[in-house]
This record gives sequence, structure tokens and C-alpha cells, in this order.
Amino acid sequence: MVDRTIVYDYISRVEGQGSLEVTISNGEVKDAKLQIFEAPRFFEAFLRGRRALELPELTSRICGICPIAHAITAAKAVENALEISLDERTVALRKALALSGMMQSHALHIYFLAAPDYLGYPSAIAASKDLLDVVKRGFRLKRIANMVSEYIGGRVVHPVTLTVGGFTRSPPAEKLDEIIKALDSSLQDAFETISLVSNFKYPEFESDHINIALSNKGEYAVTEGVAKTSSGEYFDGRDYRKYVNEEQVPYSNTKRSIFRGGSSFEVGPVARFNLNYDFLCDTAKEAAEKSGVRPPLKNPFKSTIIRAIEIIQAIEEMKSILKEGVNVPPPQKPKLRQGMGAALTEAPRGLLYHSYILDKEGRVSKADIVTPTAHNSWRIERDVYELVPSIAHLDDNSLRSLLGMLVRSYDPCISCSVHAFTVRLIRE
Repeated sequence: MVDRTIVYDYISRVEGQGSLEVTISNGEVKDAKLQIFEAPRFFEAFLRGRRALELPELTSRICGICPIAHAITAAKAVENALEISLDERTVALRKALALSGMMQSHALHIYFLAAPDYLGYPSAIAASKDLLDVVKRGFRLKRIANMVSEYIGGRVVHPVTLTVGGFTRSPPAEKLDEIIKALDSSLQDAFETISLVSNFKYPEFESDHINIALSNKGEYAVTEGVAKTSSGEYFDGRDYRKYVNEEQVPYSNTKRSIFRGGSSFEVGPVARFNLNYDFLCDTAKEAAEKSGVRPPLKNPFKSTIIRAIEIIQAIEEMKSILKEGVNVPPPQKPKLRQGMGAALTEAPRGLLYHSYILDKEGRVSKADIVTPTAHNSWRIERDVYELVPSIAHLDDNSLRSLLGMLVRSYDPCISCSVHAFTVRLIRE
């Protein structure tokens, strides 16, 4: 094979700045590096010395796409440290809030980040010239998810009603009917989304590796439960570090997450689907059957289909939770003290971990936060190793395009302010 060096300076439609450098020799990958070169923001250090009650608001600023997930996970970790138990309605309403954030993120990914790859356009803006109705559908789904986030959380981005011990207020009852009607109206768009993504031509690629997702008997777990692995282990937030370790790699500001035994693993929609399929609602299972996917799904490119299924799941669950009532008791008034608390929840992109050690005044002495993209970064590299031998015969542009699609299938949340991704291919 002719030696080639390919430098791809910019791939759009990912959240943040990074690069993928792949060295290929004789059709095999010699090296693959997912390089996250954005400067570290030191959030764990930033939180030291802050009062525990501030953490939900502060950590929601880590991400403009997943602020709800960070706020809920931080609140749960502090509540575990202070041994605070929540009532059933507060727990349910938090799940509805988390599902609204998941629906927001999935609609954004499907229509504006992933779909252009499969529809043959460089961006959703370019696609709108020919497919305006399709793009409008994505906006409608995003708008209705935003409505629910604001209804429960007080505003669309960075919720203000969620606090340690509960919510600062109940959602306004007089707007409940409007929200329920909006969710009802969104189901048609959600099923049309299933039809759209089911007809995409996905690359033929499967990878067999460990999946990890939250599990809670009787429900499609999002905010409650323990981590479950496809290899049969279970662990909660307190034991997280017995199962998942990190190492710093010299070429990236994202640490590599390693499952015990030394393997990479996957978190996110596909892992949730594979491990919690039985707990999907009937409507979501109908969508899965219509789209032709079933567990165990091993093709990362088809995560787009799972995101569409999870939109339907989110709509149905949010409706069910809100119809049961939106009144919650006033938040408990926790007594700050020394303690340690950890929590695991599902952010849109997968398992999210927060852990805090509090001093005797209830201030943070140590924080440990691991995001889904940090969990998945090594898995992305391993997928490159496995995918490239089957596509190494392609021309430079085709190979570059497929590698960009692979990275986007994980929807890496590198940063919420800059959307750039670099792929560098070196052939020897």
C-alpha cells in the first residue's frame, strides 16, 4: 500500500476541540490517539473550599449541554454524604428533569450533528435548503424538551430550582396541561425521527466490549440505581474507584478510564439500551422493533437509532411522572458536617460520576468528577483500531469521513463553546 500522511484539520459537529491521529501501516493501525487539547478547566480544584450546598449550581456550569445531569449528580452525592433521603415525588420529578435534558441533547445530536453525515450535507444549515421540514422537526423536539426543563428546573440551561434536599419550589400547576399537551404532540415527530434514522445507511462494523450503565429494577434507569456491567458486575458510587481507574496519557488533557482488569468500556445510549432493554416502555419497544435494533447492539454507528428510541422513552416517562402530580415538599434543611458522598447517574452521553469529601464545616476538601466522554475516550481509540483494517483500502477523503462519523457516534462532549475536531492520519 502506498504510504500516505493525511492531516484533517477540522471536523465539525462535535462539542469541543480535539484531534484524532491515526497511523496506518499495511492496512493495520499502528497507533490511534484521541487528543483532547483544550486547556483543563480544573473544576475539581475549583470546588475545593466551597460549601456543599453550592455544588449543584456550580457543577452545572461544567457543561451547557448536560447541566441538568451535573446538577442532579452533585446534589445526590452531597445528599449521600449528609445522609439525606428524598421523598418519592421529588425523586420522580428529578428523573423527569433529567429526561428533559436527555431529550434536548438527543434531538440536537440526531438532527444537527449526526444526520448531515447520512443525508450527504456538511451541516444542518446546508440540509435545510432541501430538507427544511426535517430540520424543523429537530427544532420542535428540542423546543419541547426545553419547555419541560424550564417548567421543572426554572430555566432551560443551568437549572435553578434543584437544590440539595429537593427543589426550591414545585412546578407551576397551572401550566401542567400545556406541558402534557406539548409532550403528546411531540410523539409524532419522535416516531418520524425513528423512520428517518432507521433508513440511514450505517457502516457495517461491530465491536464486542464491556458496556456499563445504571440499573434499577423495574425502570429504565437514569437517576437512581447502581452501575451494571455487561460482564455481570454491579457497583454503586461508593465503590466506583474499585472498578474504574484513570491514567493520564501524554497526548490528551482527558484522562483515560480503565475498567478493572485493564480494559476499555462503553457508556451511553447503546450501553443503556443493551442493559436495560426490558424496562423500555411499550412505545419505545415498538420503536425499537420498527427500527430493527435489538440487544445486544454492537455497532456504535447505530447509537443514533438508540437516541431516537430514548426520545420516545423520555416523552412517555415525563408524561407519566408529571400526570402523577408536580407538588413536592419544601427542600430539607441539611446540617452541614463532615462526610463523604458519591453518586452515579446517566447523563445523555452515559454514566456520570461525582464524589466529594466534606470537612467538618461541610466544605469540599476533595472532589472527583468523571464525565461520559472521559469514560468513552479509550473505547473510541479501540474502535479505530478495529474499524480501520476493513476500510483502509478507501481513498483519503472516504476514510477521513468514516473516522469522523465514528467519533461523532459517541457524541463526545469536549466543550460546549467550540465545535471543532481534527483527524490526522499517517500512513506508512
